[in-house]
Amino acid sequence: MGSWDWQVFCRDTTTSEVTRSCFGSGGDITYLQWMLSAWGWTLSVAGLSLVVALVLGSIMGILRTVPHRGLVFAGSAWTEWFRNIPLLVQVTRWRSGRSALNRRSRRHDPMQRFGARTSRP
Repeated sequence: MGSWDWQVFCRDTTTSEVTRSCFGSGGDITYLQWMLSAWGWTLSVAGLSLVVALVLGSIMGILRTVPHRGLVFAGSAWTEWFRNIPLLVQVTRWRSGRSALNRRSRRHDPMQRFGARTSRP
């Protein structure tokens, strides 16, 4: 069983040559830089998602406590719509609903594509 080659992180992504430092210079990018960039993107998307969820959830929670009946209904409907629904089901619902809302382009609707391929002129 061989040992792990830690220099793989210090290799240039275009030439696969080991650089002097693990951070490329002069436009050269190493695999370590790719990994750090990916981690940065992952953390920034997660952070943005957290902020959006907190703001939207707070607004919907506050709507349930205001004296206006219409706003209370909207906040309660939102809460009841998403309560006790597993995350995977919600993701599927949002993904399917996106294509249903975008009727301008027929290629986004899987049923339209299916019908277009099987129909005869």
